[in-house]
Order: sequence, then structure tokens, then C-alpha cells
Amino acid sequence: MTAPGTPPPVVLAFIFTPYKSTGNDAQAPKEFIDASEKGATEGQATLKWLSERPLTVGGVRGTKRSYILSVKANGAVIQTQIWYGAGPRNLLQ
Repeated sequence: MTAPGTPPPVVLAFIFTPYKSTGNDAQAPKEFIDASEKGATEGQATLKWLSERPLTVGGVRGTKRSYILSVKANGAVIQTQIWYGAGPRNLLQ
């Protein structure tokens, strides 16, 4: 989803990865974040982690991270924020 209007552009992408909670969700979000960050830095971009803070959305505890994404092909630099959470049936991004 893209928000129209003046810059900066806002893009909302929703990812719901199937997941079955075991009640001990400490490791699953970390692995999900690590895999997402690795996927973003392979190939044509580099991702630099800036900050992190806990954030609960709709009753789902998670982590909000801020990044700088640099696109190698054209040198574009984008500041982005991504929220990661672990619900009872999905890992959320």
C-alpha cells in the first residue's frame, strides 16, 4: 500500500508468516528479524541498523527498528522503519 501525497513517500507492506506459538516466543522473532535483514542486504542493497525499541501493536508485542537502506545501483538512500512481532499464529512484519 502506498500513501499518496507529498514526500516523504510512505509505503506500508504487510507480511504475515505462518507460525505456531509455543508460549516461548523469545527466539522466533530474533530469527525472523535476522532473516529479513539478511534478505535485504543480499544483492543490490545494504542495510544499516540505526535504532530499536519495543512496540506493542494491537496487543502483539514486538520490536520497531529504524534502518538506512542504500541501493547500490543508483546510490539512493532511504530511511525506513520496520516493526516485527510474534502473534499466536503469525510472525508479523
